[in-house]
Amino acid sequence: MAVWRHVCILSCSSYIIIPVLILLFALEGCSKNKILNEDEFMKAYVDLIITQDTANVPIAKFDSVKAIVFKRNGITSEEYNSTIKYYNRNPQKWQDFFRKATSYVNELRSQSLSKQIQNKK
Repeated sequence: MAVWRHVCILSCSSYIIIPVLILLFALEGCSKNKILNEDEFMKAYVDLIITQDTANVPIAKFDSVKAIVFKRNGITSEEYNSTIKYYNRNPQKWQDFFRKATSYVNELRSQSLSKQIQNKK
C-alpha cells in the first residue's frame, strides 16, 4: 500500500510540475526584451550616428539625443540595448548588418543629393 501511495504521489506531482515548468519557461521568455528586426535596428542605429554627428552634443548629454532618436523610431532603449547585446553574441550578424547599413547610408546620401539638386532648379 505504501508503494502504491508513492507511485500515486509521483505521478500526480508530475501533473503539477510539468505545467509549472512550462509556465516558468514562458515567463522567462516574456521577461526578455524584444530584439529589434534588422531594418528597425539599422534605421535607429544610423539615425543615432547621424544625429550625434550633426547635433554636436557632448557625450555627457548623449542620453537625451538617444531618447529623441528612439522616440522618433518608435523603439525603447531596452529594445535597442538588447539588440546590441544580441549582435555582440553573434559577430557575423555585425558584418552583415554593417554591409546593409552602409548601403542604407549611401541611399540616404543619394536622396539628399537629389533633393539639393531639385531645390537649386
